[in-house]
Amino acid sequence: MAQYSGGSHGGSGTPAESIRLTGAQVEQFFTPAGYANVNVEGQRIGTILARQSVTRSQARNILDSFQRITEAWESLDEMERVRSIGRLEPQLIYLAGRELNPYKKALLRDFAETVKLCITAVESAGSPDRRNRYTVVVDFIEAITAYHRLTSRI
Repeated sequence: MAQYSGGSHGGSGTPAESIRLTGAQVEQFFTPAGYANVNVEGQRIGTILARQSVTRSQARNILDSFQRITEAWESLDEMERVRSIGRLEPQLIYLAGRELNPYKKALLRDFAETVKLCITAVESAGSPDRRNRYTVVVDFIEAITAYHRLTSRI
């Protein structure tokens, strides 16, 4: 199995191995024409995560965090929604920090950076658009988790 070497962590990874997205790529998710990229990028990233032995429970824990916010959305006031979404980033950084394997750690850091871009896109949206953007991000995380599960051996 080839080791992950994408992102900004050195190595000779090809662009296809990198799981980092740009802000422009994330912004495309929120357009009618760009929404198809949610599944395309979800499949690509989920497959890379599985190939690099990110466990099913690690992938599932990330999705569960997003789904808890979705379930509580209506009962949260606007400030609590923003705070809940903002807490997702440190959870991902913690997941990367716990990892002992340096290659998986780099992969999870890059994944955290990609999710951070998604979170920033949600937080920067006005109140009416925030829910729509958050739903698209959850769709993206669900796609990653589904394709991870499909290709995972762990």
